[in-house]
Amino acid sequence: MSDEAREASNRNNAALAVQQQSYERQIVGDTRAGCDALDAHVKWLDTMARQPQGAAMQDWLRSERQQARDRRFRLGCR
Repeated sequence: MSDEAREASNRNNAALAVQQQSYERQIVGDTRAGCDALDAHVKWLDTMARQPQGAAMQDWLRSERQQARDRRFRLGCR
């Protein structure tokens, strides 16, 4: 990859990250309400993970929990 292509890719990735944050804030609206909703979702996922599940479902629950925790972090939830 040439230097110009690498720089263009880095700029594109940065722009996509900003766009993602903006989108998530629009979807969530009020940050506090969004944080509360994400907390409730994580608790629900934890409850589901304690139930007998197959390996694929446990993997999905773990992935969903990680995504919810990542969204909480990006929104600045405490």
